[in-house]
Amino acid sequence: SSFVKAAAMRPLLRFQRHELWVMHTDYRVDEISSKTSHAGRADSVLHRTMVAFMNFSEGMRADSVVRVFFKDGVVAITNKLGQYLNLQQRKAPTERNILESIEQNIVDAKNSRDLQIPGVEVWLDSTCEENVQHYLDGLSRPATALMMDPDGTPLRPRFVEPLVPSALPVHTCVVVIGGPKGMYSSGIATPKGIAMFVDKGIPCHRVSIGGVSEFTSVIAAWLQVEHDAGRLCPTVMDLNSVPQRKYTQLLSTVEQRQFDIARSFVLGTTPAPKIVAVGSSEHNGATDAYGELEFAAEEVHDEPVVRAAAKGVSRGRSRSPRAPAKPTAPAAKASLLMASFRSPAAAAAAPAAGRFPE
Repeated sequence: SSFVKAAAMRPLLRFQRHELWVMHTDYRVDEISSKTSHAGRADSVLHRTMVAFMNFSEGMRADSVVRVFFKDGVVAITNKLGQYLNLQQRKAPTERNILESIEQNIVDAKNSRDLQIPGVEVWLDSTCEENVQHYLDGLSRPATALMMDPDGTPLRPRFVEPLVPSALPVHTCVVVIGGPKGMYSSGIATPKGIAMFVDKGIPCHRVSIGGVSEFTSVIAAWLQVEHDAGRLCPTVMDLNSVPQRKYTQLLSTVEQRQFDIARSFVLGTTPAPKIVAVGSSEHNGATDAYGELEFAAEEVHDEPVVRAAAKGVSRGRSRSPRAPAKPTAPAAKASLLMASFRSPAAAAAAPAAGRFPE
């Protein structure tokens, strides 16, 4: 359809700045060593997480930064490190290449010398809280923070556009993560830690992924995959627009509607859905982003339309729902095909009309 073509032509929504803050506060900066990385987690975690978040097949991402907060300082990595290593004919982001570069700048910082390696920032003799405050002051606005927490709101990117029409853009996203098991933010996902962001005017959300404790490097890679696909930024925009307790309800409703439409389409009981952009043009009224959201399916121009609307808001003209379509021959065939993948007892129990058993 024309809508699908227009959506494909639109550029994907991405953050202009994507930062990963690793709370590695059980270790000191001087514990990083390229020669004994097997002896501890301070350096091996730094390397794996940095590569997972910063690197893709063509080099280092220019829009991304990794900041690792230690007990006594912070180490930050930018794409300038990748450019430097390329010039040195050390293109592979191996543990040795990365850690030797970081180690060199740590030595320079300890001796109050200019840092030799570009792309590696080192701050020493400062607390984690002081460093967080410093970098918060330097963030480009508008910014949003995501704190990984096992009890946080499930983060489930699904769409390349925000579900809430009035969602505001996000320039910078900061993901605060614990190390080495990144579901835990080393105590910063507390009211005091969150207040550090909120006091600077930065929305902060406690989120979780996967439902289990994942390694920091796994979460870092997953975040960038979703960001590259253009699904993470719209999700963060929705989080800023809808109260967290409503976000899960919103996604659950959307996923249920998607399943219902997909099943009906496979069974042939409804024509292919025309998915229209979420916005006021379909219901001739403004949407209250903080109101109760629902997803309504209506018959418009003889095709199902899925749209988001707010309760109590003018939705334009409406049509009375039609009676369910009778099962067609394709539906019966689809039912028999799906029944072949079930157990003999379940297949025998499936009605011949082409519908799943309740």
